[in-house]
Amino acid sequence: MSLIFCWPKASEVLIHPKFWDSDKRLSFLRDASDRVERKGRGSAILQALQSIAPLVLGTKPSSKRDKKMEIVGPIPEGFDGYFRSWFPKLLMEVYKVLHKYCRGEEAFSKYFKGSEVHEIAKLTVLRPTN
Repeated sequence: MSLIFCWPKASEVLIHPKFWDSDKRLSFLRDASDRVERKGRGSAILQALQSIAPLVLGTKPSSKRDKKMEIVGPIPEGFDGYFRSWFPKLLMEVYKVLHKYCRGEEAFSKYFKGSEVHEIAKLTVLRPTN
């Protein structure tokens, strides 16, 4: 007996945030921040983001977060590199929360276009064959 696998198409994989350019990653994080600020304290989206903070920031105290931000290079690549190196889970964890709460909003359509297809690009086993 063998299994048939349904691999995602290249076009589906390329819309995954992992493959966004620096400009789009920073734009998404900025838009997410603006969205949370508009909703205010006590909103479900703010609570969801606060719940992922330990995962994103780490649970151990770190001097890297205590240092002042140094010159990081050109924008957007420098800022993106800074956040990706110190907070590698930030983009995907924020993406998951906003996908849950904001995917139907017009302001976020450019980030979630086709996202139902890849749902974080999982391999799906369809059926066994003989």
